[in-house]
Amino acid sequence: MEALMGLFAAGGAGATAVGTGAVAAGGVSGLTLLQGGMAAVSAIGSIGAGIAANKEAKAMAAQQEFQARDEQIDTITEQTKIKKAYADSLSKQAVQFAAGGVDLGSGSVDAARRQLSEDAENEIQNAGSSGIRRSLSRRVQANIYRQKGKSALMSGFFDALGTGLNFGISAYKNANGLTAKTSEG
Repeated sequence: MEALMGLFAAGGAGATAVGTGAVAAGGVSGLTLLQGGMAAVSAIGSIGAGIAANKEAKAMAAQQEFQARDEQIDTITEQTKIKKAYADSLSKQAVQFAAGGVDLGSGSVDAARRQLSEDAENEIQNAGSSGIRRSLSRRVQANIYRQKGKSALMSGFFDALGTGLNFGISAYKNANGLTAKTSEG
């Protein structure tokens, strides 16, 4: 039990200690040394895979953050176009009313301006809301990628720890004659 507690406390060093204990207790075969080397390579591979997956997830998160900023810029650009179109429509409307002999201070002209203004304001708000939604969606996706990266990194370390522990326990059992025996009957 104490050997297992040491494994959890010291990680890979604990596995090495158990393996060393196995060597001291009963010697070790070339096969056990080969298994130990393979366990070390596997553990390093697990850590490397976790680090690589974490870096890839961070890169994807950065890309999503960049696209979120692009969404904000696109939204501002779209709103600016709507404002310009509103100003152009307002000017054209005034010219049309004047050309038709309508008094520009009349109630019908004011009502048309108000309607045009309300329509433009609604379009601007809709464009802003859509842009915010798209930008937030990108940021949420970036956070998901970061979490996946952290999980992959931790998984790599725990896989490596498990590999080391399995080898250490196996070496300890083999050195002390504690291997599982099949029951007959």
